[in-house]
Amino acid sequence: MTNGEKLALGNVDLNSHIHPHTNLEALNLHGKPMILSHGKGIHVFDTEGKKYIDGISGLWSVNLGYSCEDILSNIENQMNALPFGSTHSWQSNVPVIKLSEKLKDFEPNLFSGAVYANSGSEAIELGLFTAKKFWESKGSPSKKQIVCLGGGYHGSTYLTRALSYNGDSVERSLLGIHIVNPEDRKSYNRMDVKIARKVGHEIQQIGSEKVGLFVMETIQLRNGLVVPDEHFFKELNGILSELDVLLFLDECVTGMGRCGDWFGFSSLGGRPDMVAMSKGLSSGYQPISCLLLSHRVRESIVEAGFFDAGFSTSGHPIACSAALGCIDYLEKNNIFEKLKSEILPHFNSLLKMVGLICEIINVYSYGLIATINFSGLREGDFIASAVKNECLRSGLIVKNIGSNVLLCPPLVTEKGDLSEIFEILKASILKVKTKNVEM
Repeated sequence: MTNGEKLALGNVDLNSHIHPHTNLEALNLHGKPMILSHGKGIHVFDTEGKKYIDGISGLWSVNLGYSCEDILSNIENQMNALPFGSTHSWQSNVPVIKLSEKLKDFEPNLFSGAVYANSGSEAIELGLFTAKKFWESKGSPSKKQIVCLGGGYHGSTYLTRALSYNGDSVERSLLGIHIVNPEDRKSYNRMDVKIARKVGHEIQQIGSEKVGLFVMETIQLRNGLVVPDEHFFKELNGILSELDVLLFLDECVTGMGRCGDWFGFSSLGGRPDMVAMSKGLSSGYQPISCLLLSHRVRESIVEAGFFDAGFSTSGHPIACSAALGCIDYLEKNNIFEKLKSEILPHFNSLLKMVGLICEIINVYSYGLIATINFSGLREGDFIASAVKNECLRSGLIVKNIGSNVLLCPPLVTEKGDLSEIFEILKASILKVKTKNVEM
């Protein structure tokens, strides 16, 4: 590709492509989008030929890197066999059946059914609809109100935005959505029994006869890294059971191995009635999401008769084949075992070292997710943004959200790659802190 062709491609992007979740004015003023051309392993390459380590797995998605043959061959074979197959009415296809059985087997005592969509936002909306159908089938149609843990992110549709940190309070009121926020947002890096009890208090204030669902991310990333402590879910499970309210966990980021197991809640004591998964479900190779249903929810939905939800591409055979390839790779290569025994100890050791050398107190990690929080420093948001930009110049892609820099590398990242990632991160932080880079 010539320089002229590269320039023309960038101009077409600016004039024709609306980038989601982007300051479009700033993008157009800057005038040079980063255009990726190909990827291999944990690296991506732009049209200028520059190589980057993908330290954020696309968007928490590409867990197995960019050249997983198990997924690619599954996609190719399915494309040649059956490129589309509806799952509406009485139709089905082989990949969706196999995938549904696999997903159930992750937690066989908990799950007994799956509904499919294309994105995390859609899976969350399916969950809200399914909860409504569940309570109608139980003869409690008034249990329409929804309580949600504040500070999370559940999607960008009109309804899922109302559940998220950036939702509008008036719209929430109209939709029957209530947000529970911790008392002290600044020191909020753990979900504890106080927050669980606050959820219960909110439900009682509304009236448990009106509330049918509590929604939360298993682990929150928008405010750094907010993880339930060892008592949170035990307390929450008991409260929701007593008040007869369903628990809906958003595992779009934390599922599929990101926390060292199929689900983030598995080692934290969660007992959800529904779980939303996307992103890593196909390692980002195909758009797919799913809603996993507990035994009691599935039984009620089946008994209710007609299930009037879903999409044209729900259970798409190519997307399901990609997900099956992802699961096969994780299983046959013992990725979870390697993560726990080799990668995560090295990851946490390097993160701690960067925190000490760079004199940053607020560094957190869980599974293969880390956040470095600059909120204790003056202009923390600007520092986080500058660190992200300096990392990018040095060949490492990370993400900044507010005063946090987040790191979420692919699960197939090796120890040597991690050392390189943290060396770039350390140098970038030190450079920004000494003001040798424009902020």
